[in-house]
Amino acid sequence: MAAVTEAVENLDNQALAQALQELRSAPDRFPEMLENSSASILIDRISAAYLKSFGEMVSRFQETADPAEADQLWKHIDEALFGR
Repeated sequence: MAAVTEAVENLDNQALAQALQELRSAPDRFPEMLENSSASILIDRISAAYLKSFGEMVSRFQETADPAEADQLWKHIDEALFGR
């Protein structure tokens, strides 16, 4: 959810409203929307924010010397990758 929040914060209200309208109005045209639309911009930003957040979590996992923190981070990584 943090990735969505970060992505939305970087869009102005008009672009966000247009993206949401596009996503709601024509789910059957989703592949078309990905080529050039406000929805595409929103999806790209959510993806970038998610990848950034995930990368930071993996880096923290690799760098921590605290076993409890490593265990907690591993659980988050596992959940993000496998949905457990």
